[in-house]
Amino acid sequence: MAREQIKAMGKYTLLLVDDLPINLKILIGALEDEYEIIIATNGERALRWATSETRPDLILLDIMMPEMDGYEVCRCLKADAATREIPVIFVTGINAEEEEAKGLAMGAVDYIHKPFSLSIIRARIATQLALKGQRDELAQAQKLLQGANARLEERVVARTADLITINSRLVDEVCDHKKTAEALGQARIAAAQASRAKRAFLDNMSHEIRTPINGIMGFASLLGVAELTGQQRSYVEMITTSTDRLLVTVNKILDFARIESENLELSEQVFGLADLVDVVCEDVMERVLKKGLSLCCQKDEGVSINVIGDPYRLRQILNNLLENAVKFSQQGEVVLSAEIDSRFDNGLVVHFKVQDQGQGIAQGKQGHIFDAFTQADTSNTRRYGGAGLGLTISALLVQMMGGEIWVDSEPGAGSTFHVTVGLDLAPDNGERFVDWDASEVVALGQGGQGSQIPARILVAEDEEVNQQLLLDVLGEQGWQAQAVNNGKEAVEAFGQGGYDLILMDIQMPEMTGHQATAAIRSLEKKTGGHISIIAVTAHAMEGDRQQCLDVGMDDYLAKPVRTPLLFQTIREHLAKQGKVARPFR
Repeated sequence: MAREQIKAMGKYTLLLVDDLPINLKILIGALEDEYEIIIATNGERALRWATSETRPDLILLDIMMPEMDGYEVCRCLKADAATREIPVIFVTGINAEEEEAKGLAMGAVDYIHKPFSLSIIRARIATQLALKGQRDELAQAQKLLQGANARLEERVVARTADLITINSRLVDEVCDHKKTAEALGQARIAAAQASRAKRAFLDNMSHEIRTPINGIMGFASLLGVAELTGQQRSYVEMITTSTDRLLVTVNKILDFARIESENLELSEQVFGLADLVDVVCEDVMERVLKKGLSLCCQKDEGVSINVIGDPYRLRQILNNLLENAVKFSQQGEVVLSAEIDSRFDNGLVVHFKVQDQGQGIAQGKQGHIFDAFTQADTSNTRRYGGAGLGLTISALLVQMMGGEIWVDSEPGAGSTFHVTVGLDLAPDNGERFVDWDASEVVALGQGGQGSQIPARILVAEDEEVNQQLLLDVLGEQGWQAQAVNNGKEAVEAFGQGGYDLILMDIQMPEMTGHQATAAIRSLEKKTGGHISIIAVTAHAMEGDRQQCLDVGMDDYLAKPVRTPLLFQTIREHLAKQGKVARPFR
């Protein structure tokens, strides 16, 4: 049977390698209902199967075999790029610690002694195949991101070339004011259409990238609390770390694209300037301690005031600068300082400084570090990764705020980044409305007391992976959860009654989450009552949260969602209804 046909049936292929027919018979009887089985009775045949069209997804390999033992087979597999990634589990009667260490050192993912337990065999196979699937999904997500970025660049270049051509034609051909005005009007319409098309493209890319990342992060989190070996737990941690890095890169690329296409707007909120400095220092403290550095936050007495501006974007700017300072410092101290630079009518100019003791930046490269996709060290041997967008985004945000950003640096003497921004003073009685903790991961088990009856939660989600993820994590916490596949089914399920809260996706077939929410709120006007509806969506562009609230949703969570934040949000809304404020198991 061809490999593509096997995969279409949803079965993985296992290669069983053992020179004793009785052992093969036992394994086949235990595994053939779940997997497609191929067998080899010696090492040479095993290698032929491994490189054939029906390449296995996992190999169970005996060690003691004639002519070529299992160690030699494993060595050959790991030496060949075509078979290197196939997981190998040794199943052997050799019960010696040094032999087990030898097998794992050669690249095997597990080592099982004979006589073995069939239930343990099945569990370890399932775990390794799940980890392999996560790695494959992560690689696919990275390819998707690279392809999306390349397509975006091509469209921007093509559109820019079109606009240049249109402008040149207008200059050369338009002779009277009326024709010029009409042509310019058409150009403005085309530019607006291009901007809307780019916004729609970014919205779609945000959804298509965040949706699989949400599944990867969620199931990696579930694997992380399972009973795993040390090596398996290490794999899960590497998957989580890699996905976190991928999400940071995705967010930076989307932020950069939003700013360039003028689809990002600054908010105006009252916040404490000193609070901002404290929160930013808390954001990076874990990374500072992990590297063995020290962090100093210096605040001038004058910054203990309330101001009006965009606290979240200021936090993003300072976080980018501080994260770079920590990344490029190997020892010593990182300093964040804030002081009043000058004052004007009803406002002031704040001067932030971020100082590190890193390697410094050469004078000739300081003028380019704020350019997009640019880094001070671009060699293949550079020590520090990154997309080269953090400083670019910071510079663009500072520019939007009407401020300035620059750097003072000398090679070997560290760097000091400066940011100055003008902010309006808040009224003397102005209250601070900023929830600094809104986006942070919180501990489980918090919340008030409520009814002892477990709450019922309706999950409206069309993506099978994310649907199953939500059902699993909610079930693990003791909540009763039921899933529907689109907005229309969500409205029908609500009409049948019995639910305490709805988790609503936005982009669904037949009826979107916005339309379903509007329909539910319309029904409630006739029947009375109010059910909490929380948006759980990969739509994470500027304005998406407010759009969800405007149609009647009670809260908004952007994918990928950290499960502790999801649990806390659910508890808060259930507590308002007098329901379970925390799950009971």
